[in-house]
Order: sequence, then structure tokens, then C-alpha cells
Amino acid sequence: MAANTFTGLTSSAWGTASNWSLGTVPTATDTHTTTFDALSPACTLGVNRVCWNLNMSAYTNTLTMSTFSLSAYGNTITLGAAMTLSGTGALQSYANGITVTITSNGCYVPYLLLSGINTHTITLADDWSCGVFQSFLSTNVVLTVNGNKIFVYDDWNLSTGNRQMAGTTTIEFTGALDCLWGGTANTGSIKNPIIINKSGGTLTLRAYINL
Repeated sequence: MAANTFTGLTSSAWGTASNWSLGTVPTATDTHTTTFDALSPACTLGVNRVCWNLNMSAYTNTLTMSTFSLSAYGNTITLGAAMTLSGTGALQSYANGITVTITSNGCYVPYLLLSGINTHTITLADDWSCGVFQSFLSTNVVLTVNGNKIFVYDDWNLSTGNRQMAGTTTIEFTGALDCLWGGTANTGSIKNPIIINKSGGTLTLRAYINL
């Protein structure tokens, strides 16, 4: 797999082909590793964007998402300790029957979305801290999330329908914000360990949380 590195040669726009080392905007199926290295400048999504694998481990600038999502369809997502994600758009791992490893390196994610189709596994290489967490799964499949913790500072949204989430990863509500937990229709079941460890705020339980 080749690395397609964001150079920002002509602008900060993700969607401009000349800003990428391979001369092409990343796609969900190109099998390239979309890379932001130590020389990559600030970048702006502009609209919803996709890629295969994502490597931002050496990135030190800001990816401005605004309200747009960035969805990785491959088997790795790696963020950088010195980078920033700006905005309320979702960083999404979208898996299709594969095992995915995601690494935060301590980067705070305003909106983390774990989703996909067919039974698949996501392994956390380290702890993740996020504002909003959403598990949005296809019907009648199990998402297994293993390893470390996900710290949720805001809402945990559950997708509707017969979805199942399991694994060893502990989901911990933390912080002092008012939070919503759950969905608005039958959400299947959650088998991961769950901790409520808030320092303040109100945790409101929506309907249909099956533990």
C-alpha cells in the first residue's frame, strides 16, 4: 500500500488533488494509507470525506472538520499526540467484516463514531477520549470492541434496530457535562463494561438501553 501524503501544495483543502503526494484525493477503496506527516499543513475537509487507512501519527497541525465527517474504511486509524481535530464532525471507523486497530496517541476526538456492516472487531491500542460517542451498526451484527477504555465526556448515542456491541473495552462516562445515553428505538444489547464516573452534570437515560 502506498502512502498518499497531504502536502497542502496549493491550498488547505482536503478535496484538491494537487494537495496530495499521489495527485489523487483519497477514496474508500484505494487501499492507500492517507498520511499526514510532520510537514503537512493545516487541512480543512469542506464536505464529508473518506479514506482507506489513516495515519496522522506525526501530524502537528489542525484538521478542521466543521460539521463534516471523516470515515476510514481500512484496518488502521492512527492519530497524533500533537495534532488537533476541530469541529463537531465525526471521525468514523467503518469496518466491513474486518479487524481494525485504532490508536489515539492521546488526541481528543470531539465525535467518535464506530460503525460498519457485517460482524467485525475494533481493537483499541490505547485509551480514547471523546466528546460524543456513537455506536452505529448494521442490523443483526455484533461489533466487538476490545482493549483499553473509551472516555465519554458528552453523549453516547445508540443506533436503532437490532444492534449488538460487545468486547472487553470499558466505556466510561466522565466529566461534568450534561449527557444523554441511549437511543429512541430498540437498540439491541451492550455487553461491554460500563462505568459512570462523572464529576458533575446530569446523565439522562433515553429509552431502550439493553445491558
